[in-house]
Amino acid sequence: CFIPLFFGLFFCSVKFHKKKRTKKQGKIYTFCYCVSLSKVNIPEGVTKIGVLAFAHCGNLASVFCKPTTPPSIVVNPYTSGAFYGNASDRKIYVPRDSVSAYKEAAYWSLYASDIAGYDF
Repeated sequence: CFIPLFFGLFFCSVKFHKKKRTKKQGKIYTFCYCVSLSKVNIPEGVTKIGVLAFAHCGNLASVFCKPTTPPSIVVNPYTSGAFYGNASDRKIYVPRDSVSAYKEAAYWSLYASDIAGYDF
């Protein structure tokens, strides 16, 4: 699931559908500055979330991340994180049995206070 760069487009929600992936697929790249994005559903099979993937989406309040293993978050020294600048009350919902794994995973730990368990 390759998602190219979309700066400032007007989406209310995004849902990534399951489909057969090749070795190079399964990565989300970015909706950076998509100010009207309010909800994201990340399905099983996503293994990597790109630099600033959902950063500066000021109305993004709900992220539903279904993988039981936290996808890796790509960072570089010049960025603030994949979910930086979202709505102040944003929650990241993950599988209930994976909450600890997400809160302790590299770069997910930045959002530990926003991570909550969810029954998908």
